[in-house]
Amino acid sequence: LTLLRATSQTVMTNGEPDGELLETMEFDYGLMPFKGPFQPAPALRWVAARQAGVRTHCAEEPVADSSLLRVEPGVAVVTAIKPAEDSAAGIIRLWNPGDEPCREVIRLHGGAKEAQLCNLDEQPLETLELDGGGRIPVDVPARGLATVRFVW
Repeated sequence: LTLLRATSQTVMTNGEPDGELLETMEFDYGLMPFKGPFQPAPALRWVAARQAGVRTHCAEEPVADSSLLRVEPGVAVVTAIKPAEDSAAGIIRLWNPGDEPCREVIRLHGGAKEAQLCNLDEQPLETLELDGGGRIPVDVPARGLATVRFVW
């Protein structure tokens, strides 16, 4: 933390009572040591895991490890998973924070039936060829986005 500013009134408002941050504050920091070149995607996942908090659930027996969505090898970061605006399809958005393009394979539970690369408005740009298991290979440009529309 390099600067913490408090004012007598909230800046750019009609003057809310009291100022911003006029109180004793306590901060927790997370330090992530790393070796070699900085890898932004794992660092972003590390930060996101700490922002989400800890969630627990008790069970009598261990639960098998499974996921409805996996992205491999995981160079790109999943930034959105949502229903498509105009159909029953799903949308997955990937962001590649690295300096090199990457190829990711999206693995959906049960596999996809079809997939398309789309723009940010979810308009199809090209059909993506699925591999034999219904997985979706997609190229994500360096420091860029890839939006994929899929049907299960």
